[in-house]
Amino acid sequence: MTAALLILVFTLQDPPPVDMKKVDYAVERGGRYLLLQVSKGVPDVKHPTNPQMGLEELAAYALLHTGLDLAGERRFQEALDRIVAKELKFTYQASLAALTLEALDKTKYQWRLAQCAQFLVDNECANGQWSYGTPIKFPEGIPKGPPADGAAGGSATVAAIKIVRRGKGPPKGDNSNAQYAALGLRACSSSGLQVPDEVFTLAAKWWEKCQNKDGGWGYSDDGQIGDPSHGSMTAGGAASLIICRHLLHQDFEKYAPVKRSLDWVGSNFTVLENPGYARPYQWHHYWLYAVERAGILFGTEKLGDHAWYPEGVDFLLKAQQKDGSWASEKGGYVSPGGEVADTAFAILFLRRATKPLPKVVTGK
Repeated sequence: MTAALLILVFTLQDPPPVDMKKVDYAVERGGRYLLLQVSKGVPDVKHPTNPQMGLEELAAYALLHTGLDLAGERRFQEALDRIVAKELKFTYQASLAALTLEALDKTKYQWRLAQCAQFLVDNECANGQWSYGTPIKFPEGIPKGPPADGAAGGSATVAAIKIVRRGKGPPKGDNSNAQYAALGLRACSSSGLQVPDEVFTLAAKWWEKCQNKDGGWGYSDDGQIGDPSHGSMTAGGAASLIICRHLLHQDFEKYAPVKRSLDWVGSNFTVLENPGYARPYQWHHYWLYAVERAGILFGTEKLGDHAWYPEGVDFLLKAQQKDGSWASEKGGYVSPGGEVADTAFAILFLRRATKPLPKVVTGK
């Protein structure tokens, strides 16, 4: 049976019912695999961008959704200590650290969330994208560390912290860093920090400008327009636009660019590969996590004719490896994040980790 026919047969079938006991078991096994990798300091993957990918932060964020008892888990605490202490150098690192700390304790780690927010604001590109990022010097008002007495922050601390936009970052970046920056800034905003509206306005304008006529997005790493659409960038772009419009107190449910992008995802949907990508077996689990974000942030259980969650669960339960991990390896290709990243993305999908957006009063 050809791959195209297999995909067609799969999509025509009704989605299987979700057995949450099997999901819980799979997530627990995946979590124990991640704990083992975290205890090793997260293995070095042979890829030039690996140090910039925030793998330890990604693994920690996924572990928070496994249901494992991490309170007395030394391996997790050591990883958390490193995440909090290390210099912010990269967009993925700052964004995933923000997601982790906001999910863990947004009051206790508010000082670090403020650092993440300022880093991301300062690294926004002139065109509204983000690149891999560069270290910054924090301005006055941004905490340099936790409270001296170790006390948790509070509402007074929030009011005293001001995130400011200082100039512009590099001219252009890419749509992968850009979508993770949106996730990180949403986490910072959810902790009570006020991120300047102009940051989200500029980001939204970029996503609108580079959206293809078919409704999708490509990687656009040179800031170009017309980069061929594929799944992971389109689902991630939809989620990013939803976040930007939501944080600007604007209605996104009838917003044409979002609807067009979700139409693209629905029309091209498959859980078997990253649709539209030149090598569709690449970035497979990265795509599935992007689907999860788009579905939850828009508040829909169906993308096109597809019940995205049951279909994804069925695939992931069958694809889990004996050691509890997931992997995108095929034809000699190994995902740049390796099995650590693929396992984390799979757990985040299975756990529906993205927090739904609260209702807000729109500009209208």
